[in-house]
Amino acid sequence: MLAPARGTNGAINMVFLTEALSNFLAHLQLRNYSLRTISESAKMLKPYLRYLAETGVLSVNQLTKEANAAYVRDQFYFINQYGRQNTIKVRNNQIMAIKMFLRYLEHAEVLPVKLSEELVYYKEPTSQLPKDILSKQELLRLFKKPDLATLTGYRDRTILEILYATGMRRFELVNLQVGDIRFDDQLVFIRQGKGAKDRFVPVNQTALSFAAHYLSHVRPALMKSKPKSNQFLVAERSPVVTVNYVNDWLSGYFTGFKKRITPHSLRHTLATHLIQKGMPLRHVQELLGHERLNTTIRYLQLSIKDLQLEYRKCHPRERGV
Repeated sequence: MLAPARGTNGAINMVFLTEALSNFLAHLQLRNYSLRTISESAKMLKPYLRYLAETGVLSVNQLTKEANAAYVRDQFYFINQYGRQNTIKVRNNQIMAIKMFLRYLEHAEVLPVKLSEELVYYKEPTSQLPKDILSKQELLRLFKKPDLATLTGYRDRTILEILYATGMRRFELVNLQVGDIRFDDQLVFIRQGKGAKDRFVPVNQTALSFAAHYLSHVRPALMKSKPKSNQFLVAERSPVVTVNYVNDWLSGYFTGFKKRITPHSLRHTLATHLIQKGMPLRHVQELLGHERLNTTIRYLQLSIKDLQLEYRKCHPRERGV
């Protein structure tokens, strides 16, 4: 915990923001937050501190409502690496990290004024639907792209099958260990998912067949001359696989589609296909590891769009009868 530094007159002495950030991240670790949460918090707070330093705000007691508001405005106009503004969700995640940091400083009594409640989240659209859902034909086309005659092609096809079979997130896939696929039970153990929660999810026989061949033939060949590791995925030239590696491996397969496809699209696609086939929302929520049912409901909204389309195609009054 960051202790308040007070002078003889009771005034709070200068606590540098860089020191406060280090103590905040240590605080999150002591509170048993996941390494991913700590890493993401640091990633979002470092630009915030850098901006404050450039405007002359170096210590906690120099923080003001105006300085925070100026940073939020700056981020609204910020152009990211893809040449566009960040989404509302990204900007709200940045605000959330700052609010957590400020609350920590307030609780530690090193922040002379309460600023955390002054920051307001952007209003997110209530019907924000995924636009990257693959049709069954597009899915089959995607699965045919990796070259199964090569080690890396077979690995990549296995990744695609597992992502679509389980709906796991990219970082959950990266955390997957060799023993986490329970072939006899047809389950996959997902460790340290979002919110540092573990869960079991079912997996289909097609994905299991690819995983079995990958583990028995492909992975051992890729592991030659590498340090022993239990990580399920193997890179050609690196002992450790990261989310960025997975993005790089799969990016070439996502070209040629009219919609923008990412590894996360397979998660959206699975949820939509299951709901279209009648799986209850509560079960889809458990499968995806959503904390709140509202996060899952958007896939139901997408299915309703499909229902409206079919209704207009089939109802006699819509055909002028």
